[in-house]
Amino acid sequence: MKKFVAMLLCFLVLACGPKVPHRIIPDYGKKGIRLIAVMPIEGRWTNEEIVKLFRNRILEGVYFKGYPKIPLEVIDNTLEPIYKTEMNEKVRDLSMKVVKEKLKVDAALYCRIEKFEGSRIFFYLPYYFAASCELRSVKTGESLWDAHYEERKRLFGYSSFDLTLKKSQTYEAIVWDVAEKIVETLPEGPELIE
Repeated sequence: MKKFVAMLLCFLVLACGPKVPHRIIPDYGKKGIRLIAVMPIEGRWTNEEIVKLFRNRILEGVYFKGYPKIPLEVIDNTLEPIYKTEMNEKVRDLSMKVVKEKLKVDAALYCRIEKFEGSRIFFYLPYYFAASCELRSVKTGESLWDAHYEERKRLFGYSSFDLTLKKSQTYEAIVWDVAEKIVETLPEGPELIE
């Protein structure tokens, strides 16, 4: 009886866990999406390490979902001259036609870090990280899939050094967790389906 109650309790905890809000078009499989370019992260952030960490984790997640990996350096180096000539402030301002011609991909994945906060109050450090991603077809420009996730962590420490150490360990973990939860909702790619 105790085993049954324990299993039931575990099931309820897992079943009632937070779901990642996402949307996918009904006929995604018919679109023939094979190559996805993970575009530069939108927004201006002072901590480039977090932006790089998040984008790399998204790229790894896309690869493990069955899509071929397009190195971020290739994407950045190909699009850099266009950004300089067209003076685009936002990544999304770049037309789908240009992305299709230059990168020769089927879809572009646009991610945005919406919020990243971590301010210390004595021996307490709350962390908040929110991000969203949208996959758009380069042929039509329509949104094929999108997801949003946010996570909070709270740290307590006995000294300033203790909090600093925990902070450096936690911010990577929270960025990875959010990226992983977002990519989990991405439909499987052609490499996994076949």
